[in-house]
Amino acid sequence: MKKVYENKRSELEALCQDISAFGSEFFITEEDLFALHLVVEEIFINIVDYGFDDNQPHSIEIDLKFNEGDIVLITIKDKGKPFNPLTDTQAPNLSAPLATRQAGGLGVHFMKQMMDHVDYQRIDTENTLTLTKKVTLRKKP
Repeated sequence: MKKVYENKRSELEALCQDISAFGSEFFITEEDLFALHLVVEEIFINIVDYGFDDNQPHSIEIDLKFNEGDIVLITIKDKGKPFNPLTDTQAPNLSAPLATRQAGGLGVHFMKQMMDHVDYQRIDTENTLTLTKKVTLRKKP
């Protein structure tokens, strides 16, 4: 399922519906579908909020594939500012009291914890984030 979304928060509803439809099509368990939703939505919102310096429309391409071995492959592409979430963020201090924690970093933390593999590449003017997750399937009716 390859879709292109505009860089605006109002696209989040369509993205969520598409992820749910993907999960239903392949009988992905609720737990793993939750992880896919959380990670893809966090990445999408970060691109919308921080990826571009102007208020112009830009495309964010999200491709979900179900591969052999019950592996979900997610590819997210945008032509925003270069940003490697694997190296350009600090890990959040999860042991610090909530009142003293710095904002940010949890989305990247969730991505690293919930996905089996994460890779980032900047090719010419495009950010490409590739994630994989082995999922558990529900029994087919």
